[in-house]
Amino acid sequence: MASGTGSPPPPEIGAAVVVAAAEEEEQAVEGAEEGDDAFDIPNKNASRDRLQRWRQAALVLNASRRFRYTLDLEREEEKENLKRMIRAHAQVIRAVFLFKEAGQKNLGESYTSIKLETLTQRFPVDLKKLMTLNRDRDAIIFQEVGGVRGLSDLLNSNLDKGVSPDEDELLRRRDIFGANTYPRKKRRSIWRFVFEACQDLTLVILMVAAAISLSLGMATEGAKDGWYDGGSIFFAVFLVIFVTVSHHALMLYFFTTFFTYSESSPCRPGVRNAVQLCSIAGVKVRMVTGDNVETAKAIALECGILDTKDTASEFSVIEGKVFREMSEAAREEIAEKITVMGRSSPNDKLLRVQCLKRKGHVVAVTGDGTNDAPALHEADIGLSMGISGTEVAKESSDIIILDDDFTSLVKVVRWGRSVYANIQKFIQFQLTVNAARDVPLNAVELLWVNLIMDTLGALALATEPPTNNLMKRHPVGRREPLVTNVMWRNLFVQAIYQIAVLLIFNFDGKRILRLQNESREHADKMKNTFVFNAFVFCQIFNEFNARKPEEKNVFKGVTNNHLFMGIVGATTVLQILIIEFLGKFFDTARLNWRLWLLSVAIGAVSWPLAYLGKFIPVPVRPFQSYFKLCSCRRRPRQDEEQGCKT
Repeated sequence: MASGTGSPPPPEIGAAVVVAAAEEEEQAVEGAEEGDDAFDIPNKNASRDRLQRWRQAALVLNASRRFRYTLDLEREEEKENLKRMIRAHAQVIRAVFLFKEAGQKNLGESYTSIKLETLTQRFPVDLKKLMTLNRDRDAIIFQEVGGVRGLSDLLNSNLDKGVSPDEDELLRRRDIFGANTYPRKKRRSIWRFVFEACQDLTLVILMVAAAISLSLGMATEGAKDGWYDGGSIFFAVFLVIFVTVSHHALMLYFFTTFFTYSESSPCRPGVRNAVQLCSIAGVKVRMVTGDNVETAKAIALECGILDTKDTASEFSVIEGKVFREMSEAAREEIAEKITVMGRSSPNDKLLRVQCLKRKGHVVAVTGDGTNDAPALHEADIGLSMGISGTEVAKESSDIIILDDDFTSLVKVVRWGRSVYANIQKFIQFQLTVNAARDVPLNAVELLWVNLIMDTLGALALATEPPTNNLMKRHPVGRREPLVTNVMWRNLFVQAIYQIAVLLIFNFDGKRILRLQNESREHADKMKNTFVFNAFVFCQIFNEFNARKPEEKNVFKGVTNNHLFMGIVGATTVLQILIIEFLGKFFDTARLNWRLWLLSVAIGAVSWPLAYLGKFIPVPVRPFQSYFKLCSCRRRPRQDEEQGCKT
């Protein structure tokens, strides 16, 4: 048995040493104060964070006494907090004075687009009352002007037909009130696109290489034959820049047209049809309003948002107060069941958006007021109104509906799905080209293939207009893969066919093409040219297959897309010019009519192959999930093996 006179445990020794060291430090400091100034140690001006770290690292008894000669961190932090509070109060007071000053200004200064003299001559209405009514929704002023009919008479409009359709009258109104339109941004110059395209690092390297090749070739082989290599690279770079600039310019025009597109039809008659189209597309339309529940319920029934069968369910129609007072778990449970929410506040809309997002839904919100800004910002897609919407709502949204028409939401859904589908088409086409590009190509041929694959392919497939079939698809989930099982099936069918055929001709092409009687150099050149030509035509024909990944008829509506037809035609013409007339640039040989027909036939086989391949069923479960499952199964086995070894 060990005696009880053993030494104390190590932690206490450590604490005693630290305390002793702190006491010695204190004595040294006191001695320095009592002694001569020669021993006075200057301050290091250490930062507050560094001092805080040292104090947290040291174990000291009575820390306030031990560090009384150094900076008081708590007091300094209180000073900083006081400064922040004073700054915040000053900013609030300044904001109040600015708002007060802005409110005291003449109201006419805020509406500089309205001509006051012309307004009083044309319409018997007080400008101040009109602006206050529009800004504050003042019910007293609204009754003073005679309600809806009185205001309509003052503005010389008709309750049934609206303003006069006469062009002169519309021009006079526009001259008085101004135009409620967004000014178009000045379009960028074509030379700006050229300058940006030339800044690409790859193109810069190619231009430098072309200049070196051109100078060395002309110096060694003469000006007549030495410019081919460098000139071919310059030509390829110029072609890439030209197509890139055209692509950016066309896409800029394309999207500008999309966002300014609107209909002049009235909103009310088309709302019910728009709600039905959204329901067919899998988009659930829900109403959140400040009106009372009965009014909201009647409007929802009229618009088709609420069905008579839905009114029998428990949480189909609910007040905002009831939803607000529920617990977070209860709100998430009923958020999907609510169709109409009446007497709701802007915070209720925000709470519902958050609940739906936590449940995994993709949420789009419409709004026009300043109070709708939090919900617009929180939603996946915020849509504000261009006419009645406030600037705060527009800034918080992702899309502005310029005509305030609910039917425009159908266009938003159709165009959004069209963009998503076009991206998938291009990805399928590009993956097929990358998978089948196991053929010997020189540098210039690779540039041409990349041009077909990237720029021209994107321009042809990404500009497909939307179709009505897009509204019959189910919505895409937040975590669904971009490359679907249908795309994998189409990719495998085309890639396996192209790889098999091109590799056969690459290794046994001399015998198949009957080139044994030719010289070895010329036979190799003819064989490589044929493989290159067949590969390009496979991609040209496969572009048609990529248009309709899920449909068997890939030619439906192809003539309506003039850009697609133009790009396919231009690619075919350029390929013919490359083989027949630009052999020295691309290091190719001319092909006879028999090899040309065989190249086109190899590419054309992809059409019936794609048709037959679409009869192959695909599983509902994504292919990527099988790889994840295999990796998850491997990990426990590895852990078990590791545990056994341990």
